[in-house]
Amino acid sequence: MTTNEKQNKRPEAGKKELTPRQIQMRKKMVVFPLFFLAFAGCMWLIFSPGEKEREEPSAGFNTELPTPESEGILSDKRDAYVQEEMRRREREKMRSLQDFAFGMEDEEEEPVMPAAVPDKSSGPAGGSSGAFRTSRAAYADINRQLGSFYEDTAGETGEEREMQARIEELERRLEEQQAQKTAQEEQVALLEKSYEIAARYMNGGQAPEAPRQKASVSGKASVQPVRQVRRNIVSLLAAPLPDSVFAREFVKPRNWGFNTVGSDLREPERNSIRAAVQQTVTLTDGGEVTFRLLEPMMAGELLIPSGTPVTGAARINGERLTVKGSAVQHGGAVVPVDLSVYDTNGNEGIPVPGSEELNAVKEIAANMGAGMGSSITITDDAGSQLLSDLGRSAIQGVSQYVSKKMRSVKVTLKAGYSVLLLPPLQ
Repeated sequence: MTTNEKQNKRPEAGKKELTPRQIQMRKKMVVFPLFFLAFAGCMWLIFSPGEKEREEPSAGFNTELPTPESEGILSDKRDAYVQEEMRRREREKMRSLQDFAFGMEDEEEEPVMPAAVPDKSSGPAGGSSGAFRTSRAAYADINRQLGSFYEDTAGETGEEREMQARIEELERRLEEQQAQKTAQEEQVALLEKSYEIAARYMNGGQAPEAPRQKASVSGKASVQPVRQVRRNIVSLLAAPLPDSVFAREFVKPRNWGFNTVGSDLREPERNSIRAAVQQTVTLTDGGEVTFRLLEPMMAGELLIPSGTPVTGAARINGERLTVKGSAVQHGGAVVPVDLSVYDTNGNEGIPVPGSEELNAVKEIAANMGAGMGSSITITDDAGSQLLSDLGRSAIQGVSQYVSKKMRSVKVTLKAGYSVLLLPPLQ
């Protein structure tokens, strides 16, 4: 091998061959930029605005700023309609004037005069006279059109005044009808009120109609206020005497220095209603007791006469029996109320004093009954064992019943026991 061939093979031996992975990476470095450029070009072609799209936003968007000289919003819609109609007619007239002026110009341009030999004697004055006549005729036509325009506007103003007068007349009639209707309603309301007052004081003691109970949103009946019935005393003064009788009685001898001790005949204010136990009853905790009203009362707008029964639920708290009345029934109407029972001393509830010795005996008996049947008996015979279990279960049931009965507190209320029914304080 020669020296030149060895020198040519040295660079080839020094050059490294590329692996398939490196070749793939170089291909990617060439292809990916081409893909990105193609993608960017497509996106630009898709989302780039055209010439029409650039012009459209300016057509629909008002870029001018509002000036302070512009008119504001009218307060009356009718005036706005009238002004808009006048503007429309003015635009139509101006459009007709412009069309007429354009027609005049066309007529002037249509005739073509033959070329004539100019008269040197007349000079340029002859040509200017024709143009002057034409302009004067056009000026006269424009003045005539403007005059008719103002005449029509004056006529329209008269029509508007007539329409305004008619509208005012109709408004005046409507106000008169409303005033008359209001006066009639007030008279009817006054008559109804007078009839109501007359029926209240002159119905012969009959109870007014029971008010209808309104259903509440929460599902609970609304409690009616309860108050005492007061007698309306019209007058305690004697009837007026004629002058002759007064003079005859006045001259009679009498002791003018003696002052008779008088009493205040006004009925004192009371916030309670007197009642009594209707019948003798034995109560336990949670039982019901019935009272009988000893005087009439008002439940809302319903008059409850005396003798009406009122039922309440009893609760035993120590040595006091508290009773709460929740409803009153009269004449087929059930009126929800809230009444608390007080004794004649003004204390809430009814006193039920108990005996310490009796309570101790009851407690001992209850404990003895509770302890019965607690022993365990074991026998070899299955039958005997079963009988003993059954007997023990029966004894335990009876003992528990006896213990419960012995521990329960019983209160006996006698018929005619006086109490006071008090509504909740406002």
